[in-house]
Amino acid sequence: MRLTIVLILVIIANSCRKELQQIDVYTPAVFLTEAQQTALQTWQGEQPLAKHSLSSWQFALGSLPEQFLAVATDFPEQDSLINLPHRINYPNRSIWYKTRILLDTTQLLVVDADDGAQVFFQGEQVRQALPNAFSLRSTSDSALLIIRVLNNALKGGLRKAELFPLAEGLTYFGRKDYTAPGIFHSPLHNLTQRMLLAEPYIQQQTPEKYLLKVVSTSSEPASLVYGLQEQTLDNLLSEDAPIGRMFNFILQDLLPATTYYYQFRQGDFQSEVYTLQTPQKKENFSFTAWGDSQGGWPVFRELTASMRATASDFSIGLGDLVADGAQHTQWLDFLYALHPVAESQPVFPVIGNHDYDGQYDDLRPVLYQQYIREDTYFSWVYKNCYFIALDPNESFPLGISGKQLRWLEAQLASPEWLAADWRFLLIHQPPYSQGWSDYHGDAFIRDLVEEKAATAKIDFVLSGHSHCYERLSKKFDNQTTHFLIMGGAGGGLEPPLSSEYPLMDTIIKAHHYGLFEVAGSKIKLRIIGLNNQILDDLTFTK
Repeated sequence: MRLTIVLILVIIANSCRKELQQIDVYTPAVFLTEAQQTALQTWQGEQPLAKHSLSSWQFALGSLPEQFLAVATDFPEQDSLINLPHRINYPNRSIWYKTRILLDTTQLLVVDADDGAQVFFQGEQVRQALPNAFSLRSTSDSALLIIRVLNNALKGGLRKAELFPLAEGLTYFGRKDYTAPGIFHSPLHNLTQRMLLAEPYIQQQTPEKYLLKVVSTSSEPASLVYGLQEQTLDNLLSEDAPIGRMFNFILQDLLPATTYYYQFRQGDFQSEVYTLQTPQKKENFSFTAWGDSQGGWPVFRELTASMRATASDFSIGLGDLVADGAQHTQWLDFLYALHPVAESQPVFPVIGNHDYDGQYDDLRPVLYQQYIREDTYFSWVYKNCYFIALDPNESFPLGISGKQLRWLEAQLASPEWLAADWRFLLIHQPPYSQGWSDYHGDAFIRDLVEEKAATAKIDFVLSGHSHCYERLSKKFDNQTTHFLIMGGAGGGLEPPLSSEYPLMDTIIKAHHYGLFEVAGSKIKLRIIGLNNQILDDLTFTK
């Protein structure tokens, strides 16, 4: 009798359990149908007519020594007249422009500058109203407008500066970033429901501890359920206080060499079931590396699917993850294209200069820190390898100095670094490059590496920035250091013409990623292109 009652209660409980609906997943515009893209463009509307296109300016090159902070009165004395577009080859310099304007109403100044701009109006710095857009108040007389362009690499300057009616400009240019909080719009999505803006992606904090991140349109409390079988997800993690739309779950005390199944749940909705493979205890392992995905999402998505098939332990991104670091939509597009590899293994994305785009008011890469990780330079140990990721873009001019330099020197002197068999330095800008015409690498990192390669026994310097694959091995006393550029993960490739120097050992201008297979004192490297074509294959031995 008692058993019968228990069975009846179980049946009643199961019958009352509400069936969870499958949650929608955001899809980038480039993967939408033509009709869906048209619907999105219709919602965004036509660009309003500019009230003024500011073409004539006085121009001056910034005074040395350069620094990030400036005021309007710092405009250099020597200047000349120019017309836009205007770009000059002065890396790591500021380029100043000034003109006088009379505004009968408050207007929106939209700036197209390479790499970024600071705006001063009537003697005061103006903060951005939108990325690369500045609200300028009306004036009773002509007033001085100054734009200070911060140029990081090769040619930079002011391409365009236009004034738009404020309300129309804020609406149109705001809708260009159509996944931003408060603006979100999707032609595929019922806005009364919720959507995953980014499916789960994994970052590893320690060998047994994983940080798993999810982005949802809703901030309602959510949970992550996981287990050893797809049908038995009997472990529960709750997140009641997300940061905006971002949910963070920490999985720890996981078994090695084990497949875990997990699922995100929120309200009456659930995601599909994903898998996480923890690494085996054996010392041999593999990882992938790539750089400059930078808006080339179909190519990058194909490469990440190929990376997943390698069943590597983790993946490294070498900067310029997106084409415009101030656009929420760019970051969500990146996470969509990254998903094939990021749902099942940790990813360590290094920051690049484009990941700072639109952040030149204060050089804080807010969206990288929101969607990727808070620290822009970091390190980790994995078995017999030590990895140090640097961020030269946190300062202007570019460089590794101050707090970051002290941190780096502490890393290079640490027992873990000294005990490692292989030592990797990860930095977006390369010290040597030939594949990008008129670019030879960045002197600040070249000086740093040449100073420390022998004493710190640096084995590899992995970079992006140049959109190609390049390889160079150099001897520093008794230390051989291998310089690898893997900047072909999706962004447009470098043209056929290369620089005359430095003479790299190999240059290949094709989309690709690198697969490193570490076996004690040997590392096998394969550069893998589209359709799994092997572009380079070699072995490094100590």
